[in-house]
Amino acid sequence: MSFNVSTNTIKFNYLQINGYIANINFKIKETDENCVKLIIYHQLGYYLDFKKNKHDLRILMFGDDSEKEQLRAIIERNSWEYGRTFVPEKLLKSYDKVRLIDKMLLKNY
Repeated sequence: MSFNVSTNTIKFNYLQINGYIANINFKIKETDENCVKLIIYHQLGYYLDFKKNKHDLRILMFGDDSEKEQLRAIIERNSWEYGRTFVPEKLLKSYDKVRLIDKMLLKNY
């Protein structure tokens, strides 16, 4: 899933979602439906981040590698935090686990 700032939309790629769920679900033991909800909450976090913080996105196009990495880290951290505000109480523990798993997956990628 991805949030597009220009069009203000969330796009779904069924195959990518299934692959992502396969990577995280054996560790969090949630239904596929709940896993998709957790992913959506994170994507909504991107939406809130871009609405609340006017990042200079030109850095992602023209900045040096360290500037890009720093901005991506800020956006990612904010998206997880803002997304957490949507999560119902019963899924908070799983959301926090997905956040840790996602961080590990990104390091390995």
